[in-house]
Amino acid sequence: MAWQRPTKPGDLIGVADGLVLGTVEASDGTTRLEGYRTGDGERVWKTDIGSSYQGAVFQRGRHHAVLTQSWDEETFQAVDVRTGGTLWSRRIAHGLSCGPDVVAGRPLADCGPVEDRGDPDTPNRLYAFSPTTGAPERIATLGSGSFLAERSGDLLYLEEHGDDYTDLLFLGTDGGRERRVKLPPGLSARQTTPTLVGDTLYFVRQNGEVTAVSTAGKRLWSRATQVEWLGPPVVSGRRDALYLGTAAGRVIALDRGDGRVLWRGEARTDPGGIPAELTLNGDALTTVYGFDSVEAAGTDVSRGG
Repeated sequence: MAWQRPTKPGDLIGVADGLVLGTVEASDGTTRLEGYRTGDGERVWKTDIGSSYQGAVFQRGRHHAVLTQSWDEETFQAVDVRTGGTLWSRRIAHGLSCGPDVVAGRPLADCGPVEDRGDPDTPNRLYAFSPTTGAPERIATLGSGSFLAERSGDLLYLEEHGDDYTDLLFLGTDGGRERRVKLPPGLSARQTTPTLVGDTLYFVRQNGEVTAVSTAGKRLWSRATQVEWLGPPVVSGRRDALYLGTAAGRVIALDRGDGRVLWRGEARTDPGGIPAELTLNGDALTTVYGFDSVEAAGTDVSRGG
């Protein structure tokens, strides 16, 4: 184990600028955002974000910020990863219910009318924030689904109908063009948000099944890992492997070519909370996890689990 913080986390946001970012729930129902050094777990800063919802890390110039959303579901803030200070605060409109999204380091808001929010027949409005000023710009109108990434100037969006993901949309960031790819049947939307690596989408179900699908809509492989509640994967091109972690800090490695299990690590703590946050630097895999505390551990993937 690299380090441990005796703090019960509300959520693990990510790792950026040498800090592990997470939230802590206060007894009065408010939320505190905190930054810990990746090397020793020392808390560098803490900031009260009230009752806001936290989004994810986005790129702001040479550094990063965390996108958070206020209780009114229309106002968004950017919190500086280095200091915990508020960089900007912007309200999109009145009468909307919005959710924060960050795609390939770009801050977005997915909004719909308050009275129809969640209705699959009511299209949502997509806004993009200026990373530096927070100025919002409406760029698209979409059905229900999830964002994946930005590639070659397009935003990739998974559209869902019923309980399944059905189509992959390539959206122009200015809203001026759209391309649609039909996905194979049976890709449940009731799972961890899929991850795009190169030209491959990885779908991870709560039961531990992992499915790889190309951006052309072809199913490449599907494997039952026998490890439940896995989080989003990270990929090693050097090892041609896929790594996924559980809330208990357990890591599993899969072959990228056919999905076979290369090795399974041991659980590091009692299960609970959300799946682990993984970062990969060469062969050094850092696992940040925890339910009753925030913990971090390192693995040399060249030696297996």
